Amino acid sequence: MSRSHTERAADILSAIQTIERFDALATTATDGVTIEAALDGICYHIIVIGEAVKSLDSTFTQSYPSVPWSAIARMRDLITHQYHRRDFTVVKATIGEPLRALKTALREGPR
Repeated sequence: MSRSHTERAADILSAIQTIERFDALATTATDGVTIEAALDGICYHIIVIGEAVKSLDSTFTQSYPSVPWSAIARMRDLITHQYHRRDFTVVKATIGEPLRALKTALREGPR
């Protein structure tokens, strides 16, 4: 059964919240194993977000042109299919402004 827009939005918001916790952990950790685990968690939740974004209603996504919808989906594809080229500097850059814009759009809801 397909998930509704509301369910997918909730999935994305939950994943963003988890990414924020993992990012805080990666930023404060002092050992490589914890940092690597946190970054792996971030990547997993970017995959979740990218998959959910691909299924959001186009009317909704078009009403928020400031959100880089295709870039979010492409990052999911990159992490999933080009895992051997994963660059944590690039991954960390994607969890800044793009996720803030996405979170704002989802919290505001359909226009």
